[in-house]
Amino acid sequence: MDELNAFVGCETRAVTVRERALGRGAFGVVLRASRDGGVGALDASRDGGVGALDALVTRRSETKDVWPGGTDAATSGVVRATRGRDGEAAAETYEETMRRELEEELGSDAARGASVRELFTFPYEDAYMRVFGACFEIVLRDDAEIEFADGEVAAARFVSLDELARSLREGRENFTPIGKYVLESYLAFVETGARPPSAWAERRVEPS
Repeated sequence: MDELNAFVGCETRAVTVRERALGRGAFGVVLRASRDGGVGALDASRDGGVGALDALVTRRSETKDVWPGGTDAATSGVVRATRGRDGEAAAETYEETMRRELEEELGSDAARGASVRELFTFPYEDAYMRVFGACFEIVLRDDAEIEFADGEVAAARFVSLDELARSLREGRENFTPIGKYVLESYLAFVETGARPPSAWAERRVEPS
């Protein structure tokens, strides 16, 4: 992508990461109706009300090439190149990427029937990436079964949004920088309607 977020070409993920090429990514805060109003493991059996929402929080595998062992509050993926009807290279839409990542990372049952809502786009840069991202709110079916089959997630749990916001404020979690920014931006949006900057010149830049 160029600095106006227009498609200009494609490269492999390895090259994109190594050269910090400007790309696109989809980042989804994954929610489900709360089963007990608090923290719970994915495989716990619980009964309770459904008034609140819990967010999926994962710990990245130690084998990940970027932020191994870090905590993520967003399911994410890189926008892939595709071929248009005329055979020319193009890019997936943000929503296409988000729905593909849901199925690849959380399994087909979790992806089935999930509500996928794009909220805003944002520019971001750190030591590993330069990206125009789109933030999504994902709400799973109450009975959705999650399966981490690709080995990229070492552990997972659902946490109430209130508890997650407190963890963020108090620095209790080792959030990845991009995950922290997405979560901060998402919480600000749902609480006040505020959106992060959209122009590349106003991007969030994390120190190395």
